[in-house]
Amino acid sequence: MIEQPMENRKWFQKRDLLLILLVGAAAAVLFFWPKEQGAAAVISQDGRKLYCIDLTQVDTPYDISIGGEYSLVIHVEKGAVCFQEASCPDQVCVRTGRLSKSGQGAVCLPAKVTIQVTGPEREFDAYTGF
Repeated sequence: MIEQPMENRKWFQKRDLLLILLVGAAAAVLFFWPKEQGAAAVISQDGRKLYCIDLTQVDTPYDISIGGEYSLVIHVEKGAVCFQEASCPDQVCVRTGRLSKSGQGAVCLPAKVTIQVTGPEREFDAYTGF
């Protein structure tokens, strides 16, 4: 095999660049594809469901206070829900922000409170297993 001098070698060929552009375009489409609006928010504490809120039916924003060792305020508005205030030390739950898309969730671990946004049931895309 004859080796070419270093200055004559091409690191990328046209087909490599085309492949990179196609993969990048596919990733951008998947990233920016609009997600389904969540229909309901399920608020649980220590594994017990406290509230199931239909986010599409909220007309006036309101707050839910949850007491305990760590107190929380959950803000509910049309189409979204979030941890607004928390007395926990790390405030990760508050920094999670608004939850509005199906499948989104937030947890306050010290208070053992979870918020899960759910949407309409969907068909399975694929089945795995035996």
